[in-house]
Amino acid sequence: MPTGKGLGWENAIFWNLIPAAIRSILGGIFLVALPFWYVLSPSEKNKIKEKSVSE
Repeated sequence: MPTGKGLGWENAIFWNLIPAAIRSILGGIFLVALPFWYVLSPSEKNKIKEKSVSE
């Protein structure tokens, strides 16, 4: 690579950085945001409140 021969920045960005960014975004959505949204949704909060009141 010091001699100028190699894959280049275009290939590094296209084949490494973009797919990694997409995977990180999707992972954040499906593994972090959706579980929090589900647990903290109003219907789940109502179920928790009803359960604690009945006990």
